Amino acid sequence: MKIETKYSIGEKVYIVFKEDTDSFVKIFKDNIQEIVVQKNKILYYAESFCEEFEEDEIVPYSRKDLLVTKINELLESDKDERTT
Repeated sequence: MKIETKYSIGEKVYIVFKEDTDSFVKIFKDNIQEIVVQKNKILYYAESFCEEFEEDEIVPYSRKDLLVTKINELLESDKDERTT
């Protein structure tokens, strides 16, 4: 069986997410410390942040353009949720 991950251990990334209760986006710059493969998903752990993240919450450090896009997507989704 071959398992491919989008990110590698030691890779520098941005972790971008928004808690359900927050109206703001959180951004962390960190390195991937651990990768956990489960039946239906792959989880990543950062060196200095003891929480699991999925691939859609991670942006490569070298792609600041994607970072801005991800921030805008999260802020827009929050805006849409508040208007419905």
